[in-house]
Amino acid sequence: MTDRADLISFEAFWARAGDAIGVSPAGLEPTTRLSADLDLDSLHMVELIVFLEENMDCDVPEDLIPALITADDVYTHYVTRTTNTVRRR
Repeated sequence: MTDRADLISFEAFWARAGDAIGVSPAGLEPTTRLSADLDLDSLHMVELIVFLEENMDCDVPEDLIPALITADDVYTHYVTRTTNTVRRR
């Protein structure tokens, strides 16, 4: 079973995600808004979802995508989904 100690930090997560979607994580904070502050468009969001699913083994239900507003929303989903998935196996 995986616990929180096995997960990567917010900063490490966004360093990898930023690299995958072509966005600099410099100055990124949990309250940073994806669309308003980072100017992520729908293509960036698709790239972010693909990154989560293919690189982080983190399933993202389609109905959740509109709720991913801040950098912390995405990171929290990664933490929650990853720990819950491992526990269910």
